[in-house]
Amino acid sequence: MRRPGVWVANGTPGDSAKMLSWRPGALTSFYDYLSANRVLEYKTQHPDVPIIVRFQHPQGWQQDPAGFARSHADMIASKWPDLRALDPYVYFANELNLHYENGDSDVGRQPQYESREFYQKYASWVKMTADQIKQRVPAMKLVCPPFAFGHHEDGAPDDSGNPKEGWAGYDYLADTVHSHFADIITFHAYWGHSGGSVHDWLYDVTQSSWYAFRWRRVLNLFQRRYSLQARVIIDEAGNFGASDEDFTDQIMYHARQCLADSRVLAVTYFLWEDPSRSPGNLPNAWAQRCRNLDDHIGRLAAMPDVTPQPIQPAPSPLPPSVPVPPTSTPFIRVLMPDGSVQTLDLEEYVRGVVPTEMPSSWPLEALKVEAVAARSYAMVAATRPRHGPNADVCSTTHCQAYSPSRINPSTDQAVQATRGQVVMYQGEVATTYYSANCGGHTLANESVWAGPPVPYLRPVPCINPGPKNGHGVGMCQWGAHDMAARGDNYTTILRYYYTGVTISAAPTLPPTPSPAPSQPAGSAIIRGVVADQTGRPRANVRLRLIRTGWNGETVSGADGTYSFRQLSAGVYSLLAIAYAVRQDGLTLADGQELVVNLAVQVSQGDKWGMEIVRRPGLPVLAGSLPRAGIEVVLMTPADSMLTALSGSKRQYGPGGFEFWAAQVGTYVLRFLDQVFEVTMDGQFTRVTFTEGPVKTGEGVISGRLRDAMGRALAGQQITLMGTGVSRTVNTSSAGTYRFTDVPAGTFALAVTGTQLTRSVTSDGRSSLSVDLTLPAASSASANQWVMKVARTPGPSILAGSTPEAGVTLTVAPPTGSPVEVVSGTQPIYGAGGFEMPAPVRGVYTLRFLDQTFKLQLDGQFTRVTFIQGGTLPPSESQARLVSRVLSATQANTLFQYLENNAQTRGIFSLEPPS
Repeated sequence: MRRPGVWVANGTPGDSAKMLSWRPGALTSFYDYLSANRVLEYKTQHPDVPIIVRFQHPQGWQQDPAGFARSHADMIASKWPDLRALDPYVYFANELNLHYENGDSDVGRQPQYESREFYQKYASWVKMTADQIKQRVPAMKLVCPPFAFGHHEDGAPDDSGNPKEGWAGYDYLADTVHSHFADIITFHAYWGHSGGSVHDWLYDVTQSSWYAFRWRRVLNLFQRRYSLQARVIIDEAGNFGASDEDFTDQIMYHARQCLADSRVLAVTYFLWEDPSRSPGNLPNAWAQRCRNLDDHIGRLAAMPDVTPQPIQPAPSPLPPSVPVPPTSTPFIRVLMPDGSVQTLDLEEYVRGVVPTEMPSSWPLEALKVEAVAARSYAMVAATRPRHGPNADVCSTTHCQAYSPSRINPSTDQAVQATRGQVVMYQGEVATTYYSANCGGHTLANESVWAGPPVPYLRPVPCINPGPKNGHGVGMCQWGAHDMAARGDNYTTILRYYYTGVTISAAPTLPPTPSPAPSQPAGSAIIRGVVADQTGRPRANVRLRLIRTGWNGETVSGADGTYSFRQLSAGVYSLLAIAYAVRQDGLTLADGQELVVNLAVQVSQGDKWGMEIVRRPGLPVLAGSLPRAGIEVVLMTPADSMLTALSGSKRQYGPGGFEFWAAQVGTYVLRFLDQVFEVTMDGQFTRVTFTEGPVKTGEGVISGRLRDAMGRALAGQQITLMGTGVSRTVNTSSAGTYRFTDVPAGTFALAVTGTQLTRSVTSDGRSSLSVDLTLPAASSASANQWVMKVARTPGPSILAGSTPEAGVTLTVAPPTGSPVEVVSGTQPIYGAGGFEMPAPVRGVYTLRFLDQTFKLQLDGQFTRVTFIQGGTLPPSESQARLVSRVLSATQANTLFQYLENNAQTRGIFSLEPPS
């Protein structure tokens, strides 16, 4: 029934028959009061009514998150016999972003419950608890616990779902919403205070969207930011005053608005009655405060069911791209939720599949398994489309879940490490089915689907005996998790689940079908000059001439001239590819010579400058503009046009954006009236645009000089040398230097009086940032720095700090490619704070300046602090570790652990008991 529902009495109601007489469309109750409110009897009479059950949470959960997750999960799972017949939606925590819900009575500490650190810790605990409940009772319909709104939980999203605050507490919870809560969230709606409702909060179009209807923005946040089609249960709509004159009108209006949206599963109004007479609840208690309770429930009883209306979807996370033309590069066509089809580079597609299908916090080897399986599945779909003829795969679990907004460094590392690898069987790519949990033994394909047995989809026992979730054919994701955790590598895991297969590089996908061009034959000519908006000739502009059934290309010469010859009569279109300049309707007769001059808009150079930084990594073109909301257009070497919105990738800055740019060659970036060229060479490239007075054609090389300790060096001479160029500048008090008017070419940067030189290449137009660090003197000791390590239960993250910001650290995990982080990017850990995911257990190598440290990570939160000076503080300078007598096995295990840690290696030895 799509009708308003009610939060039943917090205790035993005075008249339960009257409470249920108006056929409420849903019931919400604390578990403790289900029986007193006759919820089971009502569910039996109305089996289609949603029931929402709330469990009280342990307020001291932060003292021992793992312990409380286990005990809380045990308690909730033990109640399943009482709940089964209700088939309820269940949540187990309430508004934990409020200080008092955590047992903290000090309102002055409220800000700490709105911080990123709190939401991260909270999300970890919720996931642990939900995971243990689901393993015990997989049939229980858990839903995401509600927040109190306005405390960074949703980032104050706009109508499109973009968080105005730049981040949202849901950022840390979105994966769990998808994996454990079936994409269902709960929401608390309020439009008043203890004194009653605020009229404008409910009826004013603008204010109501922020109060009673904020859930719409939250659902758009989930769709746009996390690519999740979330649904909502508004289990607590209250704090409006049951004694208000228009109380019934308020409920009926709000219920119609909410239930008209099919994404709303239920709405229950807070509350029927509060026998405990809690001061915070009494203003909302119907039985105790309604002016005319009989009239109120009579009008609600007469209210008809609400019919859902078509919903206008929120904007897609990424605008649809123009189909990519035929090429030997593997591409796949993806059917998006809005019905559009995006043609994506295969590796870009896999980047968005792995973190959507598997939690990014899982071991790296498990993520590699998922990357190879996802790539293989996509390769097969590209030759046998599942959504033909226009799309190969969809973006949902019908094929493989795909969400570019969930891309993160951990899964990127897995994609990069397995780039191009697929599962092969007898020379063909295998169809690599997989599911979440096989229940302890995978299944043969013919036992699940019609068709003959597939040799590589044979049943095998699984290391994870958890509750079955999915079809059970092929790879078990939880089994892959457990095998990776015990030390198996990804190829071993894949060969275990797919019988008789090999792992090899991906074959080339067949190109997208395209009609064969027919070259016109004739004597006509189209020629002209390409110039910029000032009339100056523009060289190297790619031009395309299009006629039905044919197209051809040329490039303008040094004087801006171009020509197309031997053309037959017809109607043509001329396009300057990178500049979106097009002339249609060019009618050409036999033997005619047509002159068509083109004017293209080129950056004047007095408005914007571009700085380029490259480093090893995935072929991503990332960038930032000074502000959000600017459309950025990228023209690829294959003439595909992609678009992004500045601010869509905040990790690169307020105006951050990102493109997948795997093809080597020149890309053209356009925004506002600016046009820039960026050469991609297969590695990570970041461009930063700044507004300012940059001269036309100016090249800039700038940076900062530091010593081996990371300290800025002032007054040092830096020399730039190259063909026709020899210039010297002194570093500023902050250690910075800058060369302007640098022409195109390759140059050497040298620091006078040292052996330090760097080779740099300038295109004569862009700004390059080149930081220089002097090596340590030969007498410098490796123990100039000391690393202090602290471990606490929590997510698998390596955090730390150096004394100064701006120091680049290279972190090499046990497997995969090194990752660079810069100190100062996470100031919560100190002036030189940094942070990175570290899901793989083992020894990590950290390098910065002239220092190298080894660090053993074991899957929990680890924080390191680097201290200059060579020794720890006096209170920590010396200590002797004494152990009780252990068995030989235990002693050897502990000894090996200590030997694997750079800070304890060589300090301890084993001795027999006396």
